[in-house]
Amino acid sequence: MNGGGAFTLDVHGTKVPFTEFGGGERTVANVILRLLTLELVAHSSFAVVDEPIEHLDPKNRRLLASGLTVPLSRYIARNSPPE
Repeated sequence: MNGGGAFTLDVHGTKVPFTEFGGGERTVANVILRLLTLELVAHSSFAVVDEPIEHLDPKNRRLLASGLTVPLSRYIARNSPPE
């Protein structure tokens, strides 16, 4: 997301707006947006989804996985026991 809250994709230093995303890139953005919304609204530690990445190619599956690592690492940091 850019500073204004719009989804953009950095392609070789150029910011591509959501309206120009391909189908797989839009799916990735929508899944990430839904999970972030769920985290903000429901304060849930898990989510059940029905094959949201079934039709993504390997490149977009990796893109989604990399987008999920930040929220997951934040969750782990918040919920890990103190040392």
